[in-house]
Amino acid sequence: HHVHHDAETFDAFGELVHEKPFADTAFHDDESFSPGTLSEGLSRWILKENLARAGGVREVEEVHMPVVVNVILCGFAGDGEGLKLTEEQVRPWFEHVEHVLPHHVMPVGEFQTTSKRREQRASAVRYRVHLNALQFSPMFETILEDAMLWSTRPETGGVDEQETDHYINSDRVMVLLNSVCTHLGLHRSYNIFLLNPNRPIARGPKYGYRRGFSDWEIRQVSEAGTLSVPDIPAQECPVREEAQLPPVLRPANGTERFQVLDLTKPSEEWAQWYIQMVFKGEYPAMPVGGIDGGVDGDVVDAEDASAYLFYRPDTDPPILDYARSMAQNGTRGEKNYVMEIEEGGQHVHEDCLVDGYVGHGRVAFVDVQAGPFEWGPSVVGAGSKTPFSVPRPPHWDEAAPFEEQHAMHDAAPLRSEEDKALRSMAGYIETACDGQNSHSPKCLSLMAKRDALMAQRIRDGTDLLGDRLEGAGADVRVDRFLAELAVVVSRAIRTLVLPPVPEFDLTYPERLVYHMFVIVNQEKYDPLGELGFDYEEYQHELKALKAPGQEVVFTMKKLHMADSATISSAFHSSLRSSIIASLSPEGRFNHDEHVYVDSRVLRERLTAFGSELERAHRRPSRFIQPERHVPVFLFSLEYSAQLPVFIDKYYQAKALRDMVLIMQSPFLSWPSRFHCNGRVIHKNMRNPVKEALAATALVVGGLPHMHLSYNEAQHTAGQNWMWAVGDSPLSHLSRGTHFNAFQSDALVRNHIASALDQSVIAVNSVYAQLQALDTQRENYDIESLPLFSQLNTNYEAIKDHWSSMAEQVGDMQLQKALAALPQLASLVAAYEEGAGEVLALVESSRCVTTAAIQRQVEEHGSGMLLLVPVLFLLFDALVVVLVIMCRPSSRKIKTN
Repeated sequence: HHVHHDAETFDAFGELVHEKPFADTAFHDDESFSPGTLSEGLSRWILKENLARAGGVREVEEVHMPVVVNVILCGFAGDGEGLKLTEEQVRPWFEHVEHVLPHHVMPVGEFQTTSKRREQRASAVRYRVHLNALQFSPMFETILEDAMLWSTRPETGGVDEQETDHYINSDRVMVLLNSVCTHLGLHRSYNIFLLNPNRPIARGPKYGYRRGFSDWEIRQVSEAGTLSVPDIPAQECPVREEAQLPPVLRPANGTERFQVLDLTKPSEEWAQWYIQMVFKGEYPAMPVGGIDGGVDGDVVDAEDASAYLFYRPDTDPPILDYARSMAQNGTRGEKNYVMEIEEGGQHVHEDCLVDGYVGHGRVAFVDVQAGPFEWGPSVVGAGSKTPFSVPRPPHWDEAAPFEEQHAMHDAAPLRSEEDKALRSMAGYIETACDGQNSHSPKCLSLMAKRDALMAQRIRDGTDLLGDRLEGAGADVRVDRFLAELAVVVSRAIRTLVLPPVPEFDLTYPERLVYHMFVIVNQEKYDPLGELGFDYEEYQHELKALKAPGQEVVFTMKKLHMADSATISSAFHSSLRSSIIASLSPEGRFNHDEHVYVDSRVLRERLTAFGSELERAHRRPSRFIQPERHVPVFLFSLEYSAQLPVFIDKYYQAKALRDMVLIMQSPFLSWPSRFHCNGRVIHKNMRNPVKEALAATALVVGGLPHMHLSYNEAQHTAGQNWMWAVGDSPLSHLSRGTHFNAFQSDALVRNHIASALDQSVIAVNSVYAQLQALDTQRENYDIESLPLFSQLNTNYEAIKDHWSSMAEQVGDMQLQKALAALPQLASLVAAYEEGAGEVLALVESSRCVTTAAIQRQVEEHGSGMLLLVPVLFLLFDALVVVLVIMCRPSSRKIKTN
């Protein structure tokens, strides 16, 4: 396969608009219709059966939006003791990853349900996934392994490193992956790295990835006091020019759903450039801990890249020096992180140690050598991340062709007395126990011992080679590994690249106005002060998340609950309490009291509050709305000295279809119902900015939490925690609040999908009206009108516009696709207007025929209406008389 450079591949995604075929009818067999009695044009008109077919208008079934996903396999070239995979092995499994996925609508937010079946509207939008498997240079893999080695730190200081787990700075790895993707022109598509590196630590302890410090390091920094120092101006970072590759590696034709591309040469060029920059020594070594902002458009921040790309420490710096350097030279997010540790002290907890990560750009990775780790709800259920969610690659001798495995097995040294006994018995049985000797007592005894020993080995988890001819030509271990790896990629596509959407209205607003209401019902702490709700961070992240060309405005009102009878009544009428059973990660059964508000009751009571809510309830325009108002209610409470207040039993913030609810309590650390690697994940109840951002993103952009998925069988919200990682507010595994490019892209795509869905409904509504009207002699004159022929022209223009927008989405030109929404609205409006005029003409022609009959009645009087039945009666009487007169007389019977 080759990379396509020419512009003729613009239609490489194939047909993107799918129509339903016209239904065949038995009209042509009707004997009552004789085309020969009519003119040729009228016959052709009547044979078209309805106005939809006559006008060349069809019902639209699906509109496909292409999405390109690149899978990069690193460490599978067979180096050292690694697994070697070939294209022939990879292709059969990755070709069967889903290539057409629906735009799922999922019951989350206000309508969330995980048990009760809830039918969802079917979307006409489909995503056509094109998968590329990319091959990189081994030199890139070496650089990546070096970066991992340099960034590995022990979880606990002052102990033998062989006795503690280690973590790798995830941002350090992400910067390298972003850099090479930018150079290769892959940053405009989605990139999933499957890593199989040489371990950065010896076998025994586990290693994983994390952003920030471990719990032991957090305690050290917290006890050390202030580390803040004056800022140092960021140094410039050289920008590597992109290779001459297309922005998106599209298939050669629309039917090809998987291709393998060799990018060894351009990735080696990047590696050579990186090595030159490192050894020139022109850029300072700055031990900074992460990237902030990550993606501005499609490139990594220069400050972030300079902080990491050329950092090559000789040894791991002590934690205090590491934190001081981060506070001095770090990015905005890193400085905030150090400040949070200084202020929060022991209430700050480490991020979860994971075996994969989702960066700020369109890059994610999973390491098959890391871990194993587990996370998810405390009561493990379907979709939880388990130690077996990420497959383990087989050893090189286990992955060799079957015949080679036997040769290596025969040549391998005997590892135990059982091996020697089994080998000896197998050799004796093969040579001495054949024919009649097979039934001798000695052979029977040896075979019984062999079978017992093999059964024990199987129970112990040891795979045996078996007979030499058994399973010849089959690489069972490799096939199983690739099958599970394909599942990992499939889950990434379903939950990370193309997440489901809620039932909320996602019409694109040109202007987005957030109305923040801070409702205080306590005097203990400042709701927006130090350690309180980070309103600045809330504004910053929502402005960064906004769609291209969108204006975002914030307003704030702060009031005491006692000053508003409406709000006070709404809150107290929705307040509830209950005893909830739970299970700790250690397996202990608990029953805890939860105080919470019922979100639906609270919403109903709040809808009468303020003109902002009235504006929020206005019906939006079709496809695009000039302005949208989103009320955000932050309740700052101290209900009890021992208990916080939740929403619907569990949530700190909740997204409803027209507002966001947030609960703030005085607790800096409170155990959640989630765990990671046997430890409870804690939440900051006083600063619920992370949960507030997640709820707001669900309302305005349709972005669910990363662990939520759609259960197609049950029509409910399900869970899949495999890719719920990263420092996003949609992940429960970190304290991060930065939306990544996967999520900002999904927000824009959701707006586009909403417009496409609405336009398809409008076009199909016109089709239904035209299809319901038969082509008849009375409306034949309509065919010659320009207005009728314009119907097909408008319909084809809409189809072309759909295809153009879908192509732009496939090329990651999301801003252009979003800018095309006003034109789509104009085309659909013109189509509906033209169809309305045609329908009016058909109705008028029917009315003219009825009026002509009425005029005849008026001219000749109502007596003409009695003429027909009178004539029928006279005819019937005449027939009766003729039958009687013409009937033959009966013969007279003679008797003797």
